[in-house]
Formats: sequence, C-alpha cells, structure tokens
Amino acid sequence: MTRLRGDCEHERANFSYVAGAELTEAWARALAPRRFGHVREVGTIAAELAGPLRKHLVEGGDLHWDEDIRIMAFAHDLFRDVEPTRILALFRELDVPGMRMDVGGSGQPEPSESEDWIQPAEWTVPILLHGRLAAVFLDFVLDAGRRLGTDRFTQIKTALATHTVGKRAAPPLARLLVVSDSLQGTSQETRTGQGRIRDNGGGWHHRIKEACAADPSLVTAYRLCIEARVEDLRRLGVTPAEETLQILQEAPPDRPSAAAGAVASAPRGAAAC
Repeated sequence: MTRLRGDCEHERANFSYVAGAELTEAWARALAPRRFGHVREVGTIAAELAGPLRKHLVEGGDLHWDEDIRIMAFAHDLFRDVEPTRILALFRELDVPGMRMDVGGSGQPEPSESEDWIQPAEWTVPILLHGRLAAVFLDFVLDAGRRLGTDRFTQIKTALATHTVGKRAAPPLARLLVVSDSLQGTSQETRTGQGRIRDNGGGWHHRIKEACAADPSLVTAYRLCIEARVEDLRRLGVTPAEETLQILQEAPPDRPSAAAGAVASAPRGAAAC
C-alpha cells in the first residue's frame, strides 16, 4: 500500500483524462494471466446481460451503464489473490473514514452505516474483503467517488463489496456482477474442472443461463447463484456466511426453496466465497 499511496496523486490525475474503465483495465492487466482472463470474461458476460437489464433501471440510470460495468468487472478481483492477513493490514493502513470493523459483533451499526462495517464473517475469513478493498482502491487511489459522482460510485461500490457474500434486495449492478461472475466460474468448471463452483456437469451453469433468459431483471438468476455457492460450500464442509444464508431465507413467491429450508438449522458466522 506504500506504493499505492505514492502513486495516488498521479493516478487521480490520470482519472481526469483517461476513461475510468480504461484505467481500471490497465491495473487489472497487472494481475496473473488466469485472473485477468477471468475478469475480462466476466466483463464480456456482463455486457451481454446488461441490455435486457436496462429496462429495470431507474430513468437515466443507464447513462454511463457500459463504462460502469467495465469498471466493476475489471476491479472486482483486483485483490483476490492477496494474502488474507495482508488484506486486513491494508484496511488498517488505509484507515478509511466510515470503514469500521465490527470485531466479533462487538457493536451493531446503524442500518444506514451497516454496509461500511466489516462484518464478523469477513473478519474471520478476510479474503471475503477483496471486493471491499477493490472499492476502497477505486475511491482512494483513483478518486472514483468524486470523478464518477456519488450515485454512480455507490452502485459500483455496493456491487464490489457484496459480490462475495451477496446482499438481500441486491441492486441491478450487484446482481449483474454476481451472475456474470458465477456464469464465468461455472462455465470454466464445465470446460476444465477448475472453476470456482463445482458444477457437476454443467447443471448450475445451464440453470442460471435459463433464468437470465426467463427473467432479465436477474433476480431469479441471482438467487440461483447464491444457492449454487451455498451448495458448493457445504460440499466442502464450510458454513456459508450469515449474510449469504439470509438471502435464501426469503423464499421467492413462485416456489419454495430447498436451500432456504436448509438454512434454518445451519451454523452461523462462517464464510461464503
């Protein structure tokens, strides 16, 4: 982070003259080839899904939609391969205003502040913070909050921060990232057996794709992605984060969810991936 602090003013100046997506992509190109390939493919999938999703945005919400999707895609895994202990150290070093640690649930944030608190599951498994750290990086180093404007950056920040554990009533950009990330991961698993989610022959991938076609708002597909993560984590013997389980506790109105029924007796406080 010393280097980040040293480059901060230079990169903020660049953000004035270079499109935010191009600058974010330039940073992403410093990732390992496999990781860069992942974020690039996530961006491609997100762009394909974004067209039908536009009609579900508030009026004027798609003015910078294409660029925001690229920024989100290239940024979401910038810190995915950082050592977990180093991620916590970076948060301490940055001392970001409003970003507080709720260590062991010692204090409950006000509802309006809750997204800026590091939750117990994230504290326990710091790799879950890599999305939050990407949002902090965009704001602190690239000055994205001011350059993009509060409304645009808030949507990107929420998508980045919640793409690991999910979010109840996730906004469109957050749904888009999780669905695109999951489609890329399950597609990779189908092709190579090395994806993030064990797909058992492509079942999840095809179900998520069908849900995207049937419900362009991606609400149904988003829920399927969370179900896939929960199933995979349990297969590995890992208890999903409470935030993840809460999404499935709200059964969709058109069908009961087996996963939702299972969460009632699940232990709390562990992590999703």
